[in-house]
Amino acid sequence: EAFILNVGDVNDAPTVENDSYTVVEGSVLNVSSSNGILSNDSDIDSPSFNSVEFAPTDPGAGNSGIIVDGSNTITTALGGTVLLFADGSFTYTAPDSYDHTNINSTDSFVYKASDGVINSEWATVYIDISDTAPVTADDTDSVGFGGTAYGNVILGSGTDGIDTLGADTTFLHNITFDNVDYSFIDDQGAVLDSVTIITATGTLVIEKDGNYEYTSTLIESDNPPVSTDEFIYTLIDADGSISLSATLTVNQDSTPIALDDTGVVAESGLDAGSDASGGGNITVGNLLDNDSGISSSTNIIAVEGITPVSGLISMATTYGNLTVHVDGTNGQRAGYYEYELTTVSSGDNISESISYMVENSLGDSSSANLVINVIDDIPVVKDRSQNLFSDADPTTTNLTFVLDLSGSMDDSAGNGKTYLETAVESLTALINEVDDTGNVNIQIVTFSGTTIENSSWIEDDIDTAINTLNELSASGGTYYNLALQEVIDSGPLPTADQSFVYFISDGVPTSNANVDSVLEASWETYLGGSEGEDSTYDLSFAIGIGDAPLSELLPIAYSTASPDDSSDYAVVVDNAADLTATVISYFDNNSIGGELTILTADGGVSLGADGGNIQSFTINGVDYVYDGINPNIEIGTDDTELGGVFTLNFLTGKYNYSINVNQNVLNEIEAIEVTVVDGDGDTDSMLLELHIDYYAGLDANVNNVITNMDENTPITIDGSYLTHGDALPNKAQITSVNGDDVTFNNGVVIVGTGNTSNDFNYTIEGNNASDTATVTMNYQNSSQLIGGYENDIILGESTANPAVTLIMSSTVLAGDTYNTGNQFAFEGLTMAGLSVSQISINLANIDNDAVWDYDQISNFNNNSSTDITQTDVFDSMDSNSSLLVANFTDGDFTEGEMFNFAFDTDDLGSDVGSDLIGAEITVTMSDGSEFFGTYISDGNDGAKAYLSNNTLYLDGQAGEDVLIGGDGDDVLSGGSGDDYLSGGEGNDFLIGGTGEDTFVWLENDSGVDHVSDFDLNEDVLDLSDILHISDGDNLNDFLDFDSNGTDTTITVHAEGGDEISQTIVLDGVDLGSDDVNIINDMLTGSHEGSLFIGDSSVVDMVTIDPIPDE
Repeated sequence: EAFILNVGDVNDAPTVENDSYTVVEGSVLNVSSSNGILSNDSDIDSPSFNSVEFAPTDPGAGNSGIIVDGSNTITTALGGTVLLFADGSFTYTAPDSYDHTNINSTDSFVYKASDGVINSEWATVYIDISDTAPVTADDTDSVGFGGTAYGNVILGSGTDGIDTLGADTTFLHNITFDNVDYSFIDDQGAVLDSVTIITATGTLVIEKDGNYEYTSTLIESDNPPVSTDEFIYTLIDADGSISLSATLTVNQDSTPIALDDTGVVAESGLDAGSDASGGGNITVGNLLDNDSGISSSTNIIAVEGITPVSGLISMATTYGNLTVHVDGTNGQRAGYYEYELTTVSSGDNISESISYMVENSLGDSSSANLVINVIDDIPVVKDRSQNLFSDADPTTTNLTFVLDLSGSMDDSAGNGKTYLETAVESLTALINEVDDTGNVNIQIVTFSGTTIENSSWIEDDIDTAINTLNELSASGGTYYNLALQEVIDSGPLPTADQSFVYFISDGVPTSNANVDSVLEASWETYLGGSEGEDSTYDLSFAIGIGDAPLSELLPIAYSTASPDDSSDYAVVVDNAADLTATVISYFDNNSIGGELTILTADGGVSLGADGGNIQSFTINGVDYVYDGINPNIEIGTDDTELGGVFTLNFLTGKYNYSINVNQNVLNEIEAIEVTVVDGDGDTDSMLLELHIDYYAGLDANVNNVITNMDENTPITIDGSYLTHGDALPNKAQITSVNGDDVTFNNGVVIVGTGNTSNDFNYTIEGNNASDTATVTMNYQNSSQLIGGYENDIILGESTANPAVTLIMSSTVLAGDTYNTGNQFAFEGLTMAGLSVSQISINLANIDNDAVWDYDQISNFNNNSSTDITQTDVFDSMDSNSSLLVANFTDGDFTEGEMFNFAFDTDDLGSDVGSDLIGAEITVTMSDGSEFFGTYISDGNDGAKAYLSNNTLYLDGQAGEDVLIGGDGDDVLSGGSGDDYLSGGEGNDFLIGGTGEDTFVWLENDSGVDHVSDFDLNEDVLDLSDILHISDGDNLNDFLDFDSNGTDTTITVHAEGGDEISQTIVLDGVDLGSDDVNIINDMLTGSHEGSLFIGDSSVVDMVTIDPIPDE
C-alpha cells in the first residue's frame, strides 16, 4: 500500500547561551550589541533575532517576563537595575554600595530571544560586582608649642592630603605610633569613636571619621627643640576592604606665620534675593587653621586694629558685619569667624580685605588678611526699539538645498525613519513654510561620493521640488568640497527678495573632501558677492545630524550681514526629531525678532553672574508675570494692541513679534514694558517699542485643477476656489483671467472645451500690489483624484451609486518593513452590516521582483488591533510571494474595528513604508462583493489608501485645497493644509486632515454626510449657502443638534420649517443637544467662528435665544 510523506520545514527557536560580565559597585555597565547578550547566541533558521523578554529570575513555566521595549527596566536580586534593548545591548546599574562580606557577590537576570516566530528558552546573564577600597594620602600639619592643631586625615582639611574613597562607608581602621598599634575596633569587635595617643611631645585625639586634635605638650621657649611626630594610619570600609597605610606628620614650631584666608558670600542670600533662606550671605571659617606655629600663647590680638572684648572682636565692614573669636570662651574655638553680608554691592567682582594680627608670649607676631568676595550683579537695562516694514508685494525666496546622499544617510535616525527621510521631511516643511509667505524658487544639489547632481532652479513649482526630494536615495561617500563647488559654479540666481543655502549632512567628510581654508574663502566670496557686487545669498545654514561634526560645518555657515557671527548658523541636531523645528526656525518670516539677551547690552538688558530672567511685561495694558513654571508665553492677536502675535521666553529673553492681518497697519507702535530681575532680587525696567509699518500682503499661488469631468464639456470654476490658498488683503480680488477659451464673468471662470493644455493665468490686485498665478488643467479618467504638494482644486463627478456603501482606510507607517512594529493598518469605516472576508495586497504592479518575506511574518498584535481575535489570518501563505493574503472568519472584522500587523518586504525599493505607493489592494466582503484601492503617499514617508465601492474618492494631500464632490456618495480627504470640502449631493464622507478646514454645504445639497475629524477649535462648518435666512428669523428653527454621547448629529432645515434638507454627523464630537447653547458658543462664544452662516450683517439680522443665567 502506497503512502505519501510530506516533509515540511519546521522553524526552530534561537539557541541562547549564558553570559558573564563584571562591574564595579556603585558604577554603570554599558554593553553594546556587539558584546551583548545575543552575541554568543544563534538561530539555525534566521540570521536575525532579538531579545524579547527579561526578568530577575526564571518566572517558571507558562509565565512571561517583562517585554523588551527599550524603556522597561527590572530590579535584580542584589539591587541592580537592568535596561535591555532588542539588539542585546543593555545597561546595568550596580548597587551604590554592596556588602562584599556576603558569600554571593554575583548578580543575575534572565532573558528570552525570538526570531519573530518562536521564543527561545530562558538564558541567564551573570554579573560579578567587584569591590572598591579606599586609597590614602600622606598628611602634614604644624602646631606651636603648647598649642593645638585641628584637621581631618580623610578629607584633608587642615592638612595637605585628601584620601580617595570607594563606594562603601569608610572610617579609620588602625593607627601606629612608635611601633605600637592603636585599633578602632576593641576586643569585643565594637568600633570605637576615637583613639588617644600620648607621645613625648604631644597628645593626638583622632576620631574614626578622620577628625583629629593634636595638642603640643612642649613649653614655649626662646630655644625650642626640633620635634616631629609621625602617625601611620589605615582605613577600612563597610565590607572590610583595608587601604594601604599613610602617614600624618605633625611638626612643632613656635614661630607664628599667618596666611591669608578667603570667604565668599552671595547677594542671593539677602532678604530681597532669590534664595533668601539659603544663608548664602553668611560665611564662616577659622583664621588660625591654615596658619603655622600657633602655640598655646599665640592669640589674635587685633582685627583691623580693633582689640578683643570678652574674647570677641566685632566690627562693621564695608558690606557687612564680622565677628572673630580670639579664645574658646564663647562656644567656638579660637580663630573662628562669622561674616554676614548686609548691603547690596553695586558692581561685579566686589571684595573687601580685612587684616588681622597674631602674636605669642615671646613677642613673635605675624599678619594676614581675610578676603571676602561678594558675588554680586544688578541688571543694567536700556530702552530698545525695532522697526517692521513690509509692503503688499509677495516675497520671492530662493532656496538652495545642499543635501548629503552618502550611504550613511540611509541609516536609522532613531525616529522610525532614515536620516534621508528625516531630512526630506524637514525640507518639505520648510518649502511649505516659505511658500506661505510668497513665491519660492528651489535648487537641489546632492552629493554622493564624487557624483554631484543639480536639479537646476525649479521656479515657483513646489510640487516638482518636493517630488524631486522624495525620489532621492542614498549611497556613496561624503564630499563636502565638491558639493560647495557645484553651488559656486551653478550660475546666476533667479530674481528674488532673499536667498538662503541649507546644507545638511549626517557625517564626517571623506578624507581630503572637507572645506579647507582656500575653498572657505572662495565660498564666502561667492556668497557675499565680489567686490562692488551685491551678495548672491543672505545666509548659508550648515546643519548636521547623526555624526556630522560641528567643526566641519562651521566653514560652510556664513552670514553676509555684518556684524553677524557666522558660527550662529552652524548647528548639530542631537535628536533627529528636532530637525524640522531647527530648519524652520532659521527661516526669517519677515517678522520682528530678537533677544533681550542676558550676555550683551545690545539686546537692551545685561545680567551678570547672578543670572536672572524677565520677571514680567505689560502689553496693551495687561500685566503678564512669570509663574516660575512655564517660561514660554504667547500673546495672541486679540490681546496685542495692533493685532500681531507676541511670543517671549521669560528665561532667555528671546522674543518674536509677527503680524499677518488682511488690513494695513501704518505708523503704529506696539509698546511693551519689560521688568527684569537678577538672581539676588534686583529689578529694573525697560521699554521695548516695535514700530510697525505693515501693508497687508498679497500673494497668488499656483493652482492645479484635477477633474474627471468630460474634456468636451465646459467646466465652471468659482473664483473663490482659485483664491482659497492665496493671501488676499481687504478688497483684493481677481481682476483678469488670461488663457485660450477661458472667460471670467461675475466671479466665475469658465474653461471651454478643454484638455490638459488649457492652462490659464489669473491676476489678483489690491493694496497697491498685484500678483499673477498659473492654473493647470488635469483631466483624468478615474474615480480616484489625488492632489499633490501645491494647492489643488479637485472637481469630482460621480457615477451610479452601489446599493450599500463600503469604506475602509489603510495606512503604512514610515520606516523599514523589517523592524517597524504594526506598520500596516486597516480600519473598517462603513461596512453596511457586512464583515471582511479577505484582504490582499499586490506588489507585482510596482516591481515584479518584490515579494512579501514569509519568513519574517509578524502576525497582528492584539494590543493594537481592536476586537479581532483571529490569529491564523496569514495561514494561507506558506512561501514568499508578491501577493499578501489575509483571510478572516465571517463576523470577526466588522465596522469600527482595526487590523494591525507587520510584514517584511524584499526587493521593494528600499523596503520602507513609502515604497508601498502604487501597490493594489483588494477587499472581499462576507457577501462576496469586492472593492479596490491603491496606496498613495501620506506625505510623511509612508503610504495610505481609502477603499470604497463608491465611485468617487478625492484626496487633496498637501497644500490648501478645494475638494468638490459630485452627486453620489463620495469620500473627500483634505490632507494637510487649510482645505475647503464640499461633498455635494449624496451621503458623503468628509475628512479634513490637519490644518484649519472648512466644510461647506451648498443650496440643494442633501443626504446624510459624515465629518470624521471636525475640530471645534480650528475647523468651520459653513452653512451660509444652504440656509435661507431672512431678517428676524430665529436660527433655532433652522438647526437641530442631537448627541448620543459620542457623535453629534446636526439636522438642517434650509427654510426654517419641518422639512429636513441635510443631515450632518460629526463623528467623535459630542456637542450635546442644547441647540441654544451650541449655536451661541459656535457663533459668538468660546468657539466663535466654528459655525459660519454669513457675514456679520447676516448674524445681526437673525435672532438666537439667549443663554440662560446659571
